[in-house]
Amino acid sequence: MKKALIYQIGRLDMNLFDEKEFIINNKSFKRTLSCLAIRDFLTDKGLKTETILIYPVSLPFNQSLLSQERFKHQCPKNLYQSIVYAMYNSSEYLNKPLNLFHNHPHSNECDDFVVIHSLGLYKTCDSDVDFESYYSDIVLEIFIDMLSRYLKDEKEIERIIVDISSGHNIYVSALLDGFRNFSVWLDLYNWLNKSPVMELAFADPSLTFTKECKINFEQQKAKKFFSSPFKFNDIINRPISKNIYPDKELRGKKKILQYILEGFMLTFSAIKNNIPLVIYRFGFHKRKKVKDLIYELIEHTKLKLFENYIHSPGLDKRIYLNLFLTCGLYLGIIKVLEHYGVIKGDKNGVNLKKIKNSFDEIYTIFGIDLNKVILGNEIYKIESGVEKSDEWKQLIELLYEDAQVKESPDNKRNFFAHAGFEANITECRFINGNFYLRYRDKGLNNIKKWLYESV
Repeated sequence: MKKALIYQIGRLDMNLFDEKEFIINNKSFKRTLSCLAIRDFLTDKGLKTETILIYPVSLPFNQSLLSQERFKHQCPKNLYQSIVYAMYNSSEYLNKPLNLFHNHPHSNECDDFVVIHSLGLYKTCDSDVDFESYYSDIVLEIFIDMLSRYLKDEKEIERIIVDISSGHNIYVSALLDGFRNFSVWLDLYNWLNKSPVMELAFADPSLTFTKECKINFEQQKAKKFFSSPFKFNDIINRPISKNIYPDKELRGKKKILQYILEGFMLTFSAIKNNIPLVIYRFGFHKRKKVKDLIYELIEHTKLKLFENYIHSPGLDKRIYLNLFLTCGLYLGIIKVLEHYGVIKGDKNGVNLKKIKNSFDEIYTIFGIDLNKVILGNEIYKIESGVEKSDEWKQLIELLYEDAQVKESPDNKRNFFAHAGFEANITECRFINGNFYLRYRDKGLNNIKKWLYESV
């Protein structure tokens, strides 16, 4: 059964229990939250839903709640007692804030909730609480929640809706930023398959004396490009791996991260720079290996972010988001390569026609059609110009008489100009009416270096 994820910023205020009439496609739904009305609307259409509320941890730090008899009268006893406890024992509350929100009536109506960091200074009954957090922490928290829920149920999720009817505040802005970043991740991950529909839901502005409110939907679409979030300088000397896993006891995880980043760089650069034979020679990581890394990064990031609700762990949002985007793009590339039968070659080499047919499709998918023209020209030169030998020989021997053979390529520009079929390192033979190519072992380190530098 297809599924929709619905997100909204949660609240804890005087009007917590007031119902409002929400209108969606001329249908009326009486609910305390607009996301619940959206849920009911989608359920009526036969769509499974998962509704997630996002609570800023500072919500109970509102002294006016305790002074309002109407709120006290309406509020469930366990929630009211939790608010009182938080106001008089702020440090203890902040150690385990989820306990309070389990008592929140909206939590019981929704499928799940997330407690995020807050910003600013708040007065409680026992002290002043100054949240030394960053906006970027909140964006990361929302992004990784969306990512983890999607990976858990990716075959079923067809819509992701962010309801911003809560009003304009810093938390709604962070929700939108997390949503946009996740939208980019989805497109980098889904080159072959259709990504879930990404939508904003928002209520029409309404006057205080009316209880009727119309809900609108607006589809969001990020334009994707075949571009690496990281460059060569991000990989050499392991700055990213060291930033994510600085502790010595995490050197095993650091090594795995670096290994996968290098695999991504080589594979991405080979496609971007039109060097397909490199992928057949070196291969790429298994999908499961990269997914396991993403799960590990999600848990590691959560641990860092939520170890303290007062102080920020000081994570570099750019590095963390780019790392998740890189892993998403690598998975997207792997799925495309697997779909077109690109696998690590063996000593028997790779059929030249297979290279052309597969990469004509691959380059179209990634929007780099010029590569097809250059690759086709180089393949034509080989097919029409080389001696047909059933023994492995260097291309230079088959193209030119009395050619001076080098042990390894030393001209980066020449290597890239010929789509990687450099005549000294590329070996060729002709069997059963087909040309087969492979790389010699000497000179491979030069090729790797050039590809890393050209990301």
